[in-house]
Amino acid sequence: MTKYFKVVRSYDLSSCCLNDDFPNEFRVFYKLNEWVSPVIENTRLFVFKTLDDARCFISSEYFSHGTISIYECEVKNPQKVKYMARVYLIQNYWKKIFEARKNKKKTDLYDVIRYDTPKNTYSATQIKLLREVK
Repeated sequence: MTKYFKVVRSYDLSSCCLNDDFPNEFRVFYKLNEWVSPVIENTRLFVFKTLDDARCFISSEYFSHGTISIYECEVKNPQKVKYMARVYLIQNYWKKIFEARKNKKKTDLYDVIRYDTPKNTYSATQIKLLREVK
């Protein structure tokens, strides 16, 4: 089993990301030792390949000290992720995604500016949290 690392909110084990400005009903809540899938069908969940990369991610000024935890985890179908939408455009991104899903159509996201993901970011179809890393 290859180890991966998931960054979550300490108080409820929910999704934690820089693009955190999305409707709460789409937030993923993790459970220890249970496989969890994305709330939005046909999307993926994010993890880090190394503990150092997860720690570097949470050292950002975006996160309050003590409100974020790192868990070692198992994943299904990991894939390297290279790009993500810019934080200040995330509302536009989610609006387009939700409209496209509602209308069952593909959407043009070319006007959503992308930038490199944090180092060693991977996505997976499912994640199982194994243990908290101190």
